Amino acid sequence: MSGQMVLIVLLASAVVMTMGLSLSKKSTTETKIDTDEELLKQAFNTAESGIDYYLATGTTGVSAYSSPDGKSVADVTIKDIGNTSVLDFGEYTFQNTGSFFWLAAHDEDGNVIPNDGNYTGSTVDICVNSDFSGALKIDYFYNESGVYKVKRWGYNLGGGSTVNNFETKIPGACSDGRYKYTFDLIDKPILLVLTPIFNSAKLALVGTGNFPIQGQEISSIGRIGDITNTVGVNRSVKGLNRYKLPMFMLEGITAAGNIVGGT
Repeated sequence: MSGQMVLIVLLASAVVMTMGLSLSKKSTTETKIDTDEELLKQAFNTAESGIDYYLATGTTGVSAYSSPDGKSVADVTIKDIGNTSVLDFGEYTFQNTGSFFWLAAHDEDGNVIPNDGNYTGSTVDICVNSDFSGALKIDYFYNESGVYKVKRWGYNLGGGSTVNNFETKIPGACSDGRYKYTFDLIDKPILLVLTPIFNSAKLALVGTGNFPIQGQEISSIGRIGDITNTVGVNRSVKGLNRYKLPMFMLEGITAAGNIVGGT
């Protein structure tokens, strides 16, 4: 009888020990997960701070930004957007929101150079995702003999809601399968503003030559941990710093009428 009791006690002890080890392992795992999530969050915040620091100072390079406590750094690099025959920002433009596609070059300070570095093609293809259902408003800014002008067009692109007095466009096809609408340019082009109506749209321009630079893509890698040896926890963030719209063009877009000479 005493032998059976000893065996039962041993079995019970083994069960309790197994449960204890299991709970201990689970607790250790949960602690590690919480720690990893916190490190990832810190690395992400550092990466974002690296982008903000570049926008404020123009500083790039390895360890361009260091956190105030010195425990994390961000490596910041930039590259130009544009200088290619396709302008695709890889994002959807929300309904009733304009997306800017520059056809004129900018100087180092981001100011428009209306008579230099323009897109030289006579047409551009506007690509719109093939499942888009709605209309597209086009504001075209150009320079004629030193005078800034704007013209507007409106197209119903088939299906869904339509806008009265907008022209119905029959699409072709862009190389990536999106619908294509060819747009004719006049005089010295400066800017195309494309505004989808009723639904969001994924927009792109395809030209017969290269488009001017549109701004910069900023990439920032936040690192935390063993930052000296470039190991530890990393998170990367990318942002687009696109050229802004001058006030006189903004007034042209929002005004009920047209800039001088527009029709």
